[in-house]
Amino acid sequence: MKIVSRIATIEWKLNPSYYVKINKDNIVEDNRRLGSSMKAVNAMLARGELLRSLMPNILGIDPNSASSNWHQSVKRYFDSLSIPVPPSGLMLELGLEYDITSDKPHVVELLKSNSNIKTDEDLEQWVNGTIKHKPNVLEEFKFRYATPIKPEDYILWLYTWEYRDVANKLEDVNKSNFIKFYIVMEGELEDNKRKAFVKAEEANEKYMLAIKDSKKVDNMIYLYDLDPVDFKTDIDKNMFLKEQVNSNPDKFITVYDDKAIQVKADIERMIKKGVLNRLPNTSIIVDASEPDIVLGDTLYETVAYFNSNAQVKSAKVKELYTKLNSLNK
Repeated sequence: MKIVSRIATIEWKLNPSYYVKINKDNIVEDNRRLGSSMKAVNAMLARGELLRSLMPNILGIDPNSASSNWHQSVKRYFDSLSIPVPPSGLMLELGLEYDITSDKPHVVELLKSNSNIKTDEDLEQWVNGTIKHKPNVLEEFKFRYATPIKPEDYILWLYTWEYRDVANKLEDVNKSNFIKFYIVMEGELEDNKRKAFVKAEEANEKYMLAIKDSKKVDNMIYLYDLDPVDFKTDIDKNMFLKEQVNSNPDKFITVYDDKAIQVKADIERMIKKGVLNRLPNTSIIVDASEPDIVLGDTLYETVAYFNSNAQVKSAKVKELYTKLNSLNK
């Protein structure tokens, strides 16, 4: 048997305040709780094979026994869920046990069909392996080939996949105001810190290149929906871009690398100068002097209009640039 531990922690979305931290000996902060959710409960109840495999160890009853009231007992379990999550987080053991001598039907069939699996290690590598970048076994079906070390933790983890209060990926933590928790796999924070460091370094390198080109700086500022003329000095512009590097390096890199940055910046210039008009509360861009001429429902469509080889469109674009240039004199 091969046991592979895997630790995850359910963390609070909002960390305790600094005041609470320094007064932790005098302040007792209430736990948040993971509770029952109709959507999550129904999703779990639909996984009959999973529940019959893992829930007997949790409930202590036989799903095949006529006297066990199996379905009622399983539903009661999920309907009654109430798990306290302390400010320090709740650790879950999500590890699995791999055993080629298991009587699990899927293991038996796998050994018959794949002669390369001869040890517990072979089984573990196959379960967690991929073919053409697709996993051999999806996470929710790994119970068919391995046994969770702590079934109650594994079941709770799968339950949180459908629980709106929990973000199962760090990048999803701010996607909803309902989210109160997020799950961090062991080592994930360290990996994310490394990735963030590399991204920040890349953004800083691009920043140093950008500030050597005043035209590039202006174009980037337009893509942040600001007007360069509103900045008093070039240093102020550079300071603004540096703030973007520090606050959102991903967006900064995207803006810097945008292959259509010149056209997009020109469109934004035209909007600022009144040559074009973006209709209020929409992304629709029209000719300011002829509002019935729509260049695009979005900035992306307007860029396509500007790049079009169609005679009518190219003539309109030339006309717009003539107006813009006359205003810049």
